[in-house]
Amino acid sequence: MGMADGFQVRIGRREILLGAAATTLAVVAYPSLRQVGSYPPVDRPFTSLSPKEVAVYRAVGDFLLPPGGPLPGHGGDDVTLAGIDGFFAALPPHQARVVGALPHLIEHGSALDRYGARCMTALSPERQVEYLTAWATAELVLEAQLWSAVKVVFTFGYFDRADVLEAMGVGSMCRGQP
Repeated sequence: MGMADGFQVRIGRREILLGAAATTLAVVAYPSLRQVGSYPPVDRPFTSLSPKEVAVYRAVGDFLLPPGGPLPGHGGDDVTLAGIDGFFAALPPHQARVVGALPHLIEHGSALDRYGARCMTALSPERQVEYLTAWATAELVLEAQLWSAVKVVFTFGYFDRADVLEAMGVGSMCRGQP
């Protein structure tokens, strides 16, 4: 148990066992989760992302970085998705497979039965926000770690954009330019 800035973390035997069980289930279920659902075709070509993954990342991106914020673009726009696609394309294949399970776990997460759907993208916008808020505030260690990984994906997809870096005033510093 630790304490940092008023945030308390408790990891007990139950959380560790549930996390291990959920990880095992995710690894076993991933090949079939990739095939579940039908999604509209994508207008622009992506190297690594399927139409399903684009739909999921678009919804999650708009939740994390909504349109109309102080920075250019938003988390679900084509430029951000192209950055995420590039991030996946640059990963070694074994890492891409592991990280590639993220959108499928969010899309078909175990809490969806409480929301009356099998897929997150099939929910109404209000229910999507409620569902994604549950992910963002998860107390179960595995869910919190998965959500942190999703945020890392958006860090590479959104915060590495030249227009966003320029708007933040750090464009030349982060790109290695004088």
